[in-house]
Amino acid sequence: MARIVLLKGASPYGTKGVLTEQLALGFRRLGHDSRVVDLCGGDRQGALRDAFDRPCHLVVSIDGLGHEITFDGHSLYRVLDVPFLALLLDHPLRHLPMLEDTRRWDNLVVSVVDRDHLEFVRRCVPLAGSSAFLPHPGCRMAGPVVEGERPIDVLFAGSFEDPGPPPEQWGGAPQGLLNLVGDIAECALASDNLPLEHVASHVLEARGLHLARAARATLRHLLLRVDRYIRARRRVDALRLLAREGIRVDLFGRGFERLPFPHSHRIHKAVPFRRLLQLMRNARVVLNIGSNLAYGTHERALSAMQQGAVLLTDHNPFYEDHFDLGRELFTWKWSEPGALPEQVDHLLSNETLRRSVAEAGCKRVREEHGPEARAREILEITDTHWGLAHLPRAACVA
Repeated sequence: MARIVLLKGASPYGTKGVLTEQLALGFRRLGHDSRVVDLCGGDRQGALRDAFDRPCHLVVSIDGLGHEITFDGHSLYRVLDVPFLALLLDHPLRHLPMLEDTRRWDNLVVSVVDRDHLEFVRRCVPLAGSSAFLPHPGCRMAGPVVEGERPIDVLFAGSFEDPGPPPEQWGGAPQGLLNLVGDIAECALASDNLPLEHVASHVLEARGLHLARAARATLRHLLLRVDRYIRARRRVDALRLLAREGIRVDLFGRGFERLPFPHSHRIHKAVPFRRLLQLMRNARVVLNIGSNLAYGTHERALSAMQQGAVLLTDHNPFYEDHFDLGRELFTWKWSEPGALPEQVDHLLSNETLRRSVAEAGCKRVREEHGPEARAREILEITDTHWGLAHLPRAACVA
């Protein structure tokens, strides 16, 4: 039985804390001794001493929380000679300070939520450690899912931002750069599943432009704003499509009162992630809109399936490769936006189908994408990295 330490701290809506606790439960179900250390707790030093009072097999931290902890001026995890998994929940570009701090650690493993983010890590933040693709786990409340009354027809959880005119999103950049970034945004909106950096490369190539390293770094940071704009645009566009067809969605999150059509949907305040899981058990269909992943998924998407709701999400190949579309979940493509209201209407008007899809999807996530499955994948990834890093070279010679 291996000791596995998981670090957690504060986060909006408590999402990271729930994910950490669910992974700890997954490790325990595999027979390991998992310990969660709350770095925002009252006795942080005492909690760390207790967690590391025996040899540790692995440290897991969402978004690299706690990577800065030292012992006698050196990284605690390098002193302990233990692998440190930084499990990223967003694009690595949003975590550059942490990645820069740890890039020379040979005990570091960085996991990304979109398979295409691996290319960014390899090219822009070359690590002494390893990187791997690891989707979010689907979280589940305690107790069995009992199919009964589900008073919420369609639920969406997230936040609203007014996309506004594109130039306002790109800041005070020169006009030529504004035009370039605007073209990248429009090309991305017109495509399905193309990584944003690939879209940028296509636009640059079409313009015959080759950027110097410093300019490429500046453009990468601007692409974070483009990503934010695309998410905001797609959420508004999807909700407008549904409103036009008379489909009302229960919206949970910040800012939805600023929707251009606020009376077309039911608007609720943002809720903690634990409460959201309860609400998903009351929903027939849960929408996943605009995560902007080329190949991956989101914890809200898989968690909805764990609660027995049908997931209706914008398409990317991850779902096609890991699920039976139309039998375990439903998707639509941005190149065919009219399919979204059609899918919602189809599911709400056919309760037998909806229940069948919900049951099959819940089973698939529980078996292959829940905390226990992700814990098993984490051990495979980190054990492979650690084994290769510590295998004597003589052992590799035939």
